[in-house]
Amino acid sequence: MQDLRDVAGGELFTAEQARSIDTRAIQDYGCPSYSLMQQAAAAALISLRAEWPAARELLVCCGAGNNGGDGYVLARDASRQGWRVKVIAVAEPSRLTGDAALAAKDCQAASVEIVSLSSLTESGEGLAKVCEKYCAQADVIIDALLGTGLSSAVREPFATVIAAMNAVGRPVLALDVPSGLCADSGRVRGVAVRASRTVTFIVDKVGLWLNEGPRYAGGCRLAPLHIPSAARSARPRVRRLTGAALAQDWRARDREAHKGQAGHVIVVGGGEGMPGAARMTAEAALAVGAGRVTVLCARSSAAAIASGPAEVMVSALDKASDALPGLTKADVIALGPGLGLDEWAQALFSLVISLNKTMVVDADALTLLAAHGADLKQSDYVLTPHPGEAARLLGVTSAQIQADRIAALAELCTRYAGVSVLKGAGTLIGQSTEPPALCTAGNPAMATAGMGDVLTGIIAGLRAQGVSAWQAACTGVWLHAEAGDRLAARQKIDRGLRASQLVTELPGLLGELIRGRR
Repeated sequence: MQDLRDVAGGELFTAEQARSIDTRAIQDYGCPSYSLMQQAAAAALISLRAEWPAARELLVCCGAGNNGGDGYVLARDASRQGWRVKVIAVAEPSRLTGDAALAAKDCQAASVEIVSLSSLTESGEGLAKVCEKYCAQADVIIDALLGTGLSSAVREPFATVIAAMNAVGRPVLALDVPSGLCADSGRVRGVAVRASRTVTFIVDKVGLWLNEGPRYAGGCRLAPLHIPSAARSARPRVRRLTGAALAQDWRARDREAHKGQAGHVIVVGGGEGMPGAARMTAEAALAVGAGRVTVLCARSSAAAIASGPAEVMVSALDKASDALPGLTKADVIALGPGLGLDEWAQALFSLVISLNKTMVVDADALTLLAAHGADLKQSDYVLTPHPGEAARLLGVTSAQIQADRIAALAELCTRYAGVSVLKGAGTLIGQSTEPPALCTAGNPAMATAGMGDVLTGIIAGLRAQGVSAWQAACTGVWLHAEAGDRLAARQKIDRGLRASQLVTELPGLLGELIRGRR
């Protein structure tokens, strides 16, 4: 029986790492390569039956490599189990080599109808129209065209077949990776299959969870196949954040705990006319358990911030030096929410940076850091840039950041020695000594002002309680995204979620995490 898992979290690998594990299993540990192909097909067939139990008409679109071989084996096995199966062979079966050729011969021997792509246009109809006709006749389409082997834009005739698969509105099961989707970056290479479900083999792939990957992969399941654990020694390229994994690093507070042990967060921000950001940061820090929170802000913003939760202390600053007494009491400084970019803000920024304190650096402080630089002597801080801020920090464009977010994160970690949080859909957390962490929670309803300020407060509040910058950043990003998902699901919305709404969700969610329920 194949082991087929919902990939709720864990380690993510590149396509090259997956191929290396496969090669080691075959060459070093004696795993028959055709047996692995049969296992992959069997796992996909399990998913097929579970997902679409009433379906009977199956169309399998096969390419030339091992991905096509997986498709041929699946077609053979499905036919033997009573499915009515047709195969579109985009590559001529007679030209296949290795295991793919053996799989095609076995499929033919099982009397499965195999139609070569070259024969589809003999009627005089266009290729696209004929492909759509075949796809429309199926209950489910199997994508076994390209898999992880794609290194450039999809070429013809694959592009036409993929477009036909997408056009007819039938469910699609992708084998390993939706064809046309880069297994490493999650970017579409010209055109890609929009799968309803993806069964990925051996290891979970980075590209299924980055950028456009989740939209094209549909729900993902992992078939690890029967490969010795010793062949799986590769270090993951990325780790997905999950509540279950994060819960292992948290425990309930001692009964005798008091606020002095829970840390003092100083929020430095709230410049003239911008009280809201600092106030939300302060509220979020309290919500995740900081013992005390004080906001140092411009005098014109003090009243608005003080009108919020009574637990938040406020100190108005006429000049930067007025902040020094308060800053010396900080366990963690959240620098930047609503700070501004004027002379008052620049002076305050320079003062805070010079103190070499534990910090979370966000928003306007990141802009000032990019513009003026700073000697960040210690690594006990967290930077939380969105793509635009990251672009300024690295001297590139936002488009360049988004084109390769993992590489951008690595550069941030190289240039700035602490922990970096690259925000956005699929927020990434990095530091030089760890594989990046990826948060796949979060939703479009969170695309509203103030979300970053709440995240800053969460991270600062957790950091103040004595955990490492890495633990605070990873847990904070997950709490923030999961709270947004719960609220959006409860309200049935995909837009318009207010950042301040997340704060009320945080204590209960953190409590569940600590009790190990997530």
